[in-house]
Amino acid sequence: MDATFVTQLQSICPSNGDVSRRIELDTGSPNTFDASFFTNLKNGRGVLESDQKLWTDALRFLGVRGCVV
Repeated sequence: MDATFVTQLQSICPSNGDVSRRIELDTGSPNTFDASFFTNLKNGRGVLESDQKLWTDALRFLGVRGCVV
């Protein structure tokens, strides 16, 4: 993951958890259906580890790669 993005997430999400805090899973264009989510993955900015694995896991990479513009 992008180290700067990890720092941003850590500042938003406290280590003890806070159910009132929310972050968009697509930080590029959260209200638009587009390829931004996949571009975020490509750039190491997947919010969830499971999402980031879509880009880094060899078995899933080929399917996801086609979604990035």
